[in-house]
Amino acid sequence: MDMATVLMVIETSTESNACTRNAVDTARIARVLAIPCHCADAGVCQARTLSFNTLCLFLQRFHSLTTECKAHLISTAYDTAGPKPEDRAPRTAWHLLGVRICVDALAALLGMSH
Repeated sequence: MDMATVLMVIETSTESNACTRNAVDTARIARVLAIPCHCADAGVCQARTLSFNTLCLFLQRFHSLTTECKAHLISTAYDTAGPKPEDRAPRTAWHLLGVRICVDALAALLGMSH
């Protein structure tokens, strides 16, 4: 099951706070996408290639989840980050909306610390 499907079927929260509003703020998202990643020179992080509109929609859905659902989704993605156990060990590269990104970019885009 892909992340988009998961986000549509799991429990959502109606709670909104300053952190959530900031995380889905389109100006913040645009600023994050404009900042080059420290690993961009190595060609690992492709965060700047994410579709802005799709990313904004994803973040709206992600931040509408309950805290528990967000934690479970990230934990599951972390635990299944590679096809072999040795691939999962460093977990320095993730895939978000089909694009390979680094952990720092993931945290920045989600509006969360890592």
